[in-house]
Amino acid sequence: MNDTPPAVRELFRRMMMEKSPEERLRMGSEMHDSARRMVLASLPEGMTEGERACALLRRFYSRDFDETTMTRIEKDLLRGRGVAGARRVDRAPAEPDVPART
Repeated sequence: MNDTPPAVRELFRRMMMEKSPEERLRMGSEMHDSARRMVLASLPEGMTEGERACALLRRFYSRDFDETTMTRIEKDLLRGRGVAGARRVDRAPAEPDVPART
């Protein structure tokens, strides 16, 4: 669905392109962190760290992997063999310390 008028879409695109690559990257990262916090908040209490990791995997990447691959990744997550260097999923990331724009 796309109900945004072309002129508004172009204005938004122009505004985004006026930002530095670093600002755009930071915005994308902050949006991902916010989405992650919302998913974590929606999960039932009492889930293990592995179960929470599997739930995040399903919510974010269910369209990126076939079911066989998804199941294999989930088995690894449940055994505690997640991706090296991955963040823990038992708590949401801290709010970023973003300076006010002047």
